[in-house]
Amino acid sequence: MNLTEHSLDEVEVEQWRMKEMLSAILHTILFVRAPGPVRPTEATLDRFDKAYATCGTEDIDRAVDESIDGLMTSLEPAGPELGKGCMVLSFFEKRVTAQLFGLVSNEEKVVWEQWRIPVLISVTPRPMGDDTASVIERQRQAQQADAMLQARIMQVFSLANGHFDHLPPVHYEFEISCGRKGAGEKREAVYARMMQAPPLINLS
Repeated sequence: MNLTEHSLDEVEVEQWRMKEMLSAILHTILFVRAPGPVRPTEATLDRFDKAYATCGTEDIDRAVDESIDGLMTSLEPAGPELGKGCMVLSFFEKRVTAQLFGLVSNEEKVVWEQWRIPVLISVTPRPMGDDTASVIERQRQAQQADAMLQARIMQVFSLANGHFDHLPPVHYEFEISCGRKGAGEKREAVYARMMQAPPLINLS
């Protein structure tokens, strides 16, 4: 099975908005790749004027939350008050192969799709004053963050809708790993299992 790789444009976000933005992006990918009929659960955001769909399962919610928490431990300095990292969401299936004339079995993890999400986190303090300059800056940051999230969500839809043939018709799992550059290094990985069913999304 050939590996299909998708790389999103870099996500630039303030630290206090990071969890909601990355959660929305990861859940969107997981939702569009969920196998079987899925009735979406709407999740609202406190720091964005947006809502997104999730698969509505506790295991997936927990995996996403833990992976975002783990990202903070893998950030590299990228400039004054900036940290850089990468999240990698991998979908895989486990295959059991027989060896030694069927006397020994071996389980193999076959990754069939990966999504790379480069992240640039700003820890610059948020302007909290009531003066005109602070109000304008908060509005500018909010508009910029909303536009960034909207652009990444649309990029996910565009990439996901362009590739279907490689999706396996069996149950599969996913893992989310965090590293400095997302390649060859996994400092933190969380796993979850997707339910067994043909790869089909039902939005009704």
